[in-house]
Amino acid sequence: KHNREILTVIGGAHVTVLPTSVMRDCNVDIGIIGEGEETVVELLSTVERGQALKDVKGIIYRQGEEIITSESRPMIKDLDLLPFPARHLLKGNYIWSVPGEGLIPVTTVLTQRGCPFSCVFCSAGIVSGRQVRYRSVTNVVDEIEHIITEFGIKYFFFADDTFTLDRERTIEMCAEIKKRNLKVSWDCT
Repeated sequence: KHNREILTVIGGAHVTVLPTSVMRDCNVDIGIIGEGEETVVELLSTVERGQALKDVKGIIYRQGEEIITSESRPMIKDLDLLPFPARHLLKGNYIWSVPGEGLIPVTTVLTQRGCPFSCVFCSAGIVSGRQVRYRSVTNVVDEIEHIITEFGIKYFFFADDTFTLDRERTIEMCAEIKKRNLKVSWDCT
């Protein structure tokens, strides 16, 4: 609104589920539909080179008054290939009230994406797909160990839509945390 030279980009569940209405109702230039890790890298590279947006998969954008949706981008199959979040860029910690421990630093960890269910009140299956894709237990516990070492955070919220969907995997993850002698607390959804 104040400077048309600024490129505005939006992502997340809302634009993924209702891309056209978001673009119609919001003052943004580009929406990222679905998982954004690969899309945003391709998008920024395309913009930096001054190329047309039409070949960037997984976006909706304005071209004059027209709203254009590009070809969809496939879901990321191997979640272990994604780097850990750049938590070092955060200013301060999130604080959470943990029973018996008081207010302590907390961070979220995602161990899987997707949900096989079709609950009418939830966008998880639409946003992350119906096929559940898991990070390896080793990769998840490596991230937990990294967070403890680098940030001193020992309380984790597993923000997966269906963390306990695979009971054996949940038990395996707990066993790996215990095997590495990581003193942590956590909860999940």
